[in-house]
Amino acid sequence: AVKINPELPEVRNMLAVLAMEIEDYRTAKEHLEFALGINPAFFSAKVNLAIAYKGLEEYEKSRNILDELDKNKNIPDDIRVAVIFNLGILFLDADVYGDNSLERFDIAVEYFNRYLDLTKKSPDFRKKKAQIDEYIKEAENEKRRLELFIRTQERIQARQKAAEEEHKLFLKNKEAAFKKAVEEDSYEGWKEYLENFPVLGPDDKLSNAAKARFEEIKSKMPEVIEKDNESVPEEAEGEENKIKNSVVE
Repeated sequence: AVKINPELPEVRNMLAVLAMEIEDYRTAKEHLEFALGINPAFFSAKVNLAIAYKGLEEYEKSRNILDELDKNKNIPDDIRVAVIFNLGILFLDADVYGDNSLERFDIAVEYFNRYLDLTKKSPDFRKKKAQIDEYIKEAENEKRRLELFIRTQERIQARQKAAEEEHKLFLKNKEAAFKKAVEEDSYEGWKEYLENFPVLGPDDKLSNAAKARFEEIKSKMPEVIEKDNESVPEEAEGEENKIKNSVVE
């Protein structure tokens, strides 16, 4: 029997391919790095290393290897075809730039079209084109889905920002009204404040303080207790009690 030398780059490349078939990309990476350490010009191993990096979700490293090969004018045609195909797959499957960009789908389609141009004279071109057409369709569909997701997120963020601005304005008006009530420190002043800014809960420090001061002043005015028993809300409950007209001039 012929013995296989595991130190040969070709053997390590073959072992890497077998490892990737079971999605053991880390082992594949180790085999390929060993092979390239012996033969840095082993182009097939470089392409496979890029595939292994993609499997490990190290997309930038995968892209760098493939870009370097694509710029190499001396690589064989079959290697260039593999490089362009894998660049298309990389941009289709992965957020290469890490910015959730729509551009990656356009880049994927560009590579797939380059692949078709490189393989148009191959005997099985029709089969290749059918496969690539499916990838291009997938890229277009994924781009539309991402566009919808981005628009939805933008609307959500816009609503959140508007709500935050409205809340800031509410607090500003509330603080201004409280300051005015403190300066006047009168029964009518605190009553007006509490009508506009009823107590929202135990953590509502301003309105709780206002209510306490109002009750204190009211307790010293027996003549108004009977006719004013229901003039100040105890607490705001539910959405219907949210303050709407709270702007203080």
